[in-house]
Amino acid sequence: MPRAGPCSSKQDKSDMNSLLSKYAVWYPAFFLRGQKVWKEAEFFSETPHYESECLRICQFRLFKKILSFAYEHIPFYKKKYDDAGVHPDHIRRPDDMDKIPILTKQEIREKGKTIYNKHYSGLKFRRSTSGSTGSPMTFCKDALSMAVMDAILYRNYSWLGIDIGFRQARFWGHPLSRTGGFKTKMADCLLNRVRLSAFHLEEKNYRLYLEKIERFKTQYIYGYAQSVFQFAHYFYHKNRDLSYLNLKGIILTGEMIYPGQIEVIKKVFGCEVAEEYGCTELGVIAFRCRGGNMHLMENLLVESVYDPSDKTHGNIIVSELYGQLFPFIRYQIGDRGSISYRKCSCGRNLPILDNIAGRKDSFIRCPDGKLADPCVLSYILDEMPEEYGSISQYRIIQEKIDSLTVCLVAHGNKEKITEYNQKEFRKVLAEDMKTDVCFFPLLPKNNSGKLACFVSKLEGNGG
Repeated sequence: MPRAGPCSSKQDKSDMNSLLSKYAVWYPAFFLRGQKVWKEAEFFSETPHYESECLRICQFRLFKKILSFAYEHIPFYKKKYDDAGVHPDHIRRPDDMDKIPILTKQEIREKGKTIYNKHYSGLKFRRSTSGSTGSPMTFCKDALSMAVMDAILYRNYSWLGIDIGFRQARFWGHPLSRTGGFKTKMADCLLNRVRLSAFHLEEKNYRLYLEKIERFKTQYIYGYAQSVFQFAHYFYHKNRDLSYLNLKGIILTGEMIYPGQIEVIKKVFGCEVAEEYGCTELGVIAFRCRGGNMHLMENLLVESVYDPSDKTHGNIIVSELYGQLFPFIRYQIGDRGSISYRKCSCGRNLPILDNIAGRKDSFIRCPDGKLADPCVLSYILDEMPEEYGSISQYRIIQEKIDSLTVCLVAHGNKEKITEYNQKEFRKVLAEDMKTDVCFFPLLPKNNSGKLACFVSKLEGNGG
């Protein structure tokens, strides 16, 4: 019989911990919360391979069903649709959906208590948005919608070979109070994860974080996209290869990330890097596959509604297809993008979300009225000559229509970096656009631990 290698006992212990977390913590928790996640996950493991037309027909049927349910059981929706002169029976084909008025965040903040199904008697799960735009929002979900959201989440992770209970290193924020901190530590322990604070990403902590990842025998990394990139960039700059960690994969979330940044993460860790796009209200909306495309999730019906001022990015409107308490129907999440039904090399037939961008007030505004996505900075930095140096963090601040402040955490020749950025910004945006480049040892994050890459302080913007 062959002898076990030196790492086999450690690996066996790691595998045992993952199984214990899955069957002794996660599954009992799902059961107690009335969430049949395993049943939903089994169903959704097959749906990505339905024929595209069949998938669209199924989604529209579910949409009509939940639309009728909301009209009959939720007074808010009945009044909203009656005021608009529309009845669920009027919606006979997908083209009719634009007759249904859009649900906004402001309506939920103002009238949230009237949107609930008064006859629902099951468990309710309170959720809150982070308020990254300055206006937090609180609402409740039912067991079915939560089960479907979790099933979709773990189905997506399985595309990377990641199972429920696998050991996770989590680049995330954390509560500042002692009580909140204790609860978070307990949850992390039970859920088999180690937390790496997104509030304290600085050079003196990078090696400590790596030691934590090693000691924990981490199987995958999950976290804010820019936090993971910043961590990876440090070791990239040091020419360190972290592929020895043998991670199953890395899942990025919560922030915009650009192709050049993803490549840096891949080079450092030597593993698959996925990206999820979603929101607290609806869970995962889209997930990037190995083919490089952001697939839309089939538990949601997603529309891209264009306006005359922008033919590239439409307003992303999302409808929840499963839910009994507070279904989000034609909900405007505040971001923009376009939808494609092209074939993907991964073999899945789910639609593809392209050109994802932030709210209209998240764009750079030029003197001539043109809007530019802040990701322009990413492309400018990706093409910066290597001999000038490297950038680990950046932020654009716009306070005037004809000027920008570019904040950088950089290594290298700062004079060359400044000249290069000023020249390229004028070329891409406008010759009369003034660009001030400032250097910092570290850029502050917001209260949830995210790095805001663009801040608009122009009058009339959400800031």
